[in-house]
Amino acid sequence: MIVNRRTFLVKKGCSGKVVELLRTVSEGFNELKAVRIYEWYISPSDQVTWEAEFENLEEYAKFSAAWTGDPKRAAILEKFVGLTESGGTSEIWRLV
Repeated sequence: MIVNRRTFLVKKGCSGKVVELLRTVSEGFNELKAVRIYEWYISPSDQVTWEAEFENLEEYAKFSAAWTGDPKRAAILEKFVGLTESGGTSEIWRLV
């Protein structure tokens, strides 16, 4: 099992909108075993983290290809860029 964890730096007051966009992105992808979205609670502030489980790297690659080819992607990314700051992280973890 692997986990892709992506942390986004969010503009002040926009975390709720980012959470909703991430929920929209996560819907309808069979490759996603489990999805968790975290909104900052204490510190550091103005961050949202999206975390998804995949059986293996092949499933992650299928999700990546499906997301890249999704016709709604451009419109979602345009909104997303307006709500976030440059930076953040994207990590792939292996569950042991």
